Amino acid sequence: MGEAVLRDYLDKVEQYYQKGIATEHSYRGTLQHLLEKLETGVFATNEPKRVRCGAPDYLVERNNFTIGYVEAKDLRETRGVYYTPEPVASYIVRSVDHLLHENFDCIDGLADTTTVPYNAVDETGKERVERTPRVVILDPATGTGTFLIQATQLIREIGLRTCYGVRTLKQVRRQETTLR
Repeated sequence: MGEAVLRDYLDKVEQYYQKGIATEHSYRGTLQHLLEKLETGVFATNEPKRVRCGAPDYLVERNNFTIGYVEAKDLRETRGVYYTPEPVASYIVRSVDHLLHENFDCIDGLADTTTVPYNAVDETGKERVERTPRVVILDPATGTGTFLIQATQLIREIGLRTCYGVRTLKQVRRQETTLR
């Protein structure tokens, strides 16, 4: 019986998550149902009064005896899913581009295509010199891709400014319009 109850709970949570409803409050009823079905005689109180250990999300009791507290967490936090607004991502990307210009002498900033040498060892143990890009864009927690989109847009803007020999994005747009 416990396995079926747990499977039902996980299926319902997954349904909430797939719909984009991944806050702790969206599945509170489902969690309460799980807590009460896993063990006979257990009663879970959602948002009980504050206790010595803090403000738990559930008070779990059996025969009016407290057997534990449960603190529910937002699935986005446990899965590490956060959304960065575009203006914030744009600011961060442009700041990195500026740092590359000012502190690392990368003339094209994020759009830099130069390579740098490094020592590599092949399968036989022989050392050789290889090259790697000087600037690499890496977003290990891509999520919605906001940072990669902003970086790509900035690189495109840098490329167009270089191509058209202009300084501002407004001038780039004017050049693109005249070419159409």
